[in-house]
Amino acid sequence: MNDPLPTTERLALEALHDPALAGMIAQARAGYYDDFKSSIAAPQGQLVVDIRAHGHPEFAQRVIDGEFDATREEGEAWINSPDGQAVLDQLRGVK
Repeated sequence: MNDPLPTTERLALEALHDPALAGMIAQARAGYYDDFKSSIAAPQGQLVVDIRAHGHPEFAQRVIDGEFDATREEGEAWINSPDGQAVLDQLRGVK
């Protein structure tokens, strides 16, 4: 199976050709809107809020429809990462 593009690459804000999105594009590339890389609790929800605020409701709907959700491969990579294992340990009550 070919590795699908990670969410940070599939989230094609550049395709909107809006110079006002430069900051959002940089945040997206850094993982701010990524389910597993973000430091915020609801990155996809924040993306919808931010992209609507910049006047792109159609793109917001694509996010809502799941077009940019993390892939199974990204989820498996995260759960096997130190961060993912730490979360599992917390859920199991391991200290």
